[in-house]
Amino acid sequence: MERKKSIILILLFILAFYSKLCLSLSVGTAPGLLNLGDVKPGDRVVGMFYILTNAENDMLLGLSSVPPHIDTFMKSGISGFIPQNASEESVVDWVSFPENPVFISSKNPEIVVRLPSGKLISANTDVEFILNVPKDAEPGYHIGAINLNPQLPSGSASGTAVSTIGITRFYFVFHVIPEPAIRDGTVVNVFAERAGKNLVRLDTIFRNTGTVTMIARLNELKLFDEDNNVVAVLKGGEKKITPGSTDIISIFWRGDNAKPGKYTAKLVVDYSTGLISKRYNVEVPQVITAALPPKPSKFPWWVIVLIVFFLLFIVYWKW
Repeated sequence: MERKKSIILILLFILAFYSKLCLSLSVGTAPGLLNLGDVKPGDRVVGMFYILTNAENDMLLGLSSVPPHIDTFMKSGISGFIPQNASEESVVDWVSFPENPVFISSKNPEIVVRLPSGKLISANTDVEFILNVPKDAEPGYHIGAINLNPQLPSGSASGTAVSTIGITRFYFVFHVIPEPAIRDGTVVNVFAERAGKNLVRLDTIFRNTGTVTMIARLNELKLFDEDNNVVAVLKGGEKKITPGSTDIISIFWRGDNAKPGKYTAKLVVDYSTGLISKRYNVEVPQVITAALPPKPSKFPWWVIVLIVFFLLFIVYWKW
């Protein structure tokens, strides 16, 4: 029995020792999402969020404005954000930080904060950011994101080492007023271009007829031959298109069956808040055969020889 107790004590000691050596560091924010409310073009808005971390040592926290994963917001119905009136223009360059990086001291007492939801939290420090809304900002709901980059010291007094790092990205939303945000678009046409012997490029022409930037995705493009048989099912391709602009969403058809001829293209374009399904007749051109370069012409050396003989004849005649 005594031997079993000794083994258990040794195992507990080893576990405690390694738990001290290996720290799973987490860095989070509260709130995780901040609603800045209504803003106007040209406004300067100050936002704040709080850092929560289990770091046992001093730490520098780098901040950077990054593009958000907007797909999540467009489909989740988050409070304070209406996808049907949202702009997908980038707000990365609109954000600045009065202090960057932020110093987090292990000696400072934690800050007790009451969030707008009424919840009390203990935070390590606060972070300010400034949103400078340009005068030509598009109307509607916008999303921004701030990335946290902990910069840990190479060593520490307590001897701990970080094995894993869990970081939460901070998001903020705001609504540019007073103009309405309209999300709408149309497919103008589909064209086929030969890109190689067994390669065809299909270009979908999309026009943004709304008032905000949208990402248009080609969900699917089916090709039917003249007997209405499906010869290809193609997926993928997207473009971010500004309001009033027309752009091309390209997708490639590869394979031995990418032959010239007349086809029907049935496509579905998704711009998050709407779908467009249309059919178009397309013609795949013949295989492009590169023309051989013309042979370089030979220099007429006989002309030079003739001129030389002529000059010699003149000289001989005069003398």
